[in-house]
Amino acid sequence: MFLTEAKSENYITKWASLGKLVKKYNGQLSRDERSLYSIDASVVKIRDAVAHGLVSRKMKSFPLTLLHVASGLEVEMTIERFKKPRVKVREQIDRISACGRKRWPKSRWWG
Repeated sequence: MFLTEAKSENYITKWASLGKLVKKYNGQLSRDERSLYSIDASVVKIRDAVAHGLVSRKMKSFPLTLLHVASGLEVEMTIERFKKPRVKVREQIDRISACGRKRWPKSRWWG
């Protein structure tokens, strides 16, 4: 939504990867905005692991195991294990929303 508001190009319908979108977003920030609103690119790995990873389990036991071969990730899927990445992703989303509200206070997207 931020990139759609920032430019006339439609980033919602493009097939751009999240990594490219994060770079594009960060590249549109002014020097003063960077410390407040830039996005930590490590969220791309979190997203890729969850979106493209494989979930398996040993026999009938829990927790499940998340495998993401491309990144060499193999972790047990427990609530505690995913708490920190979930918080990090939420913080990045909040940074984008704060920047959108600052730039376009009357936009319907940022309320």
